[in-house]
Amino acid sequence: MTQKLLKVLLIGRGAREHALAIKIAQSNLVQSIFVIPGNGGTQKSLRKTRNINLKIDLVVPGPDAPIVNGIEDFFQEAGIKCFAPSREAAQIEGSKAFSKDFMARHKIPTAAYANFTDILKAKLYIEDCLEEDPSYRMAIKASGLVAGKGVVFPETIDEAFQALEDTMPGDKFGGAGDEVVVEEFLEGEELSIHTFSDGVTFKSLPAAQDHKRVFDGDEGPNTGGMGCYAPVKAATPSVMVEIERLVTKPTIDGLREENTPFVGMLFTGIMLTKSDPKCLEYNARFGDPEAQTLLPLLRSDLVEIMCACIDGNLHNINLIMSKRFCATVILASRGYPGPYRKEEGLVKTYVAFLHAGTKLDPSGVLLTNGGRVVAVTAKMDTLEEAVKTAYIGVKTVSFEGKDIAYRSLPAAAGEEE
Repeated sequence: MTQKLLKVLLIGRGAREHALAIKIAQSNLVQSIFVIPGNGGTQKSLRKTRNINLKIDLVVPGPDAPIVNGIEDFFQEAGIKCFAPSREAAQIEGSKAFSKDFMARHKIPTAAYANFTDILKAKLYIEDCLEEDPSYRMAIKASGLVAGKGVVFPETIDEAFQALEDTMPGDKFGGAGDEVVVEEFLEGEELSIHTFSDGVTFKSLPAAQDHKRVFDGDEGPNTGGMGCYAPVKAATPSVMVEIERLVTKPTIDGLREENTPFVGMLFTGIMLTKSDPKCLEYNARFGDPEAQTLLPLLRSDLVEIMCACIDGNLHNINLIMSKRFCATVILASRGYPGPYRKEEGLVKTYVAFLHAGTKLDPSGVLLTNGGRVVAVTAKMDTLEEAVKTAYIGVKTVSFEGKDIAYRSLPAAAGEEE
């Protein structure tokens, strides 16, 4: 008896979703992919894929908001498979305050912190920290969803107080800043760990490292992510085992013990400090641009893995990865992450890229339609070759946007300046 081919609904409009569409289209289990709302890349010239809505067998949400708002619960009630955690489990991304308290309950190593809904109490806490240790450095984070832009690293008490004033009224982030987390600043190598989970069994992809500052040389404000590469040389096998022991396993076990088993993709931010790996934060979905970097390295059938997670059969799956390296560079509209222009014509030569903020006008012309416009990704035998090839691709597109792998490859990246 032949297996029924799946019709897949992919939700989102960014380069992450374009990358997911490309990889899902490679599955022999898939008949067609329908993307809502999609972008110019998913609408044009991608096998099995179009921006439309039909009867669906599997839902794959990309962005954080629908997951945190309970999209899995909705489709589960409708009898449709959805690769995402429940609303309750997704709280680990939806509320940084909740996630920090969860880490404390389950003794998961993380930065010392305090949560505040009162701005005066937050200021007093910062004053006390600086009085006790004048060299104290901190991070101030909006607790809710802010597309990766709600973190500030103040250098002075005045900057810290200003960050609280900007964040806590809630206007800047639409209520996501009503509660803030003030935590100690951690130094070290930062990793992105992506882990498939069926609530009991979990399997991680190789570590990736993303870059969030908008300008070259680790300068400028935080963004949703300007580039990424994988695997990361600092994430040795022994380091990955330690991350699993200290962070990943206690997280999956803890969520199950609290009757909110995590089914889907757990994306954990890790800081490799001098003492041990520490958990920075959780996300309840693929990262962006991590997806654009990790998925080209995945040789296993992505849909088979997703279905195994949903059905509780992940223990039967082997993750097979390419031994090559992948690098991604994001090209952004001028002005991003602040105000930026839309609907500028997008010109390219030979390079193939992943669409993010794009759309087609009525005549079929490709236009910009977002802050992060396209992702240029290269997969090569060495990390150096991958970075160089990605930057060569950047030069063939009419938008400026570059910054990747400087901490590991300053010389290689510098050659492309």
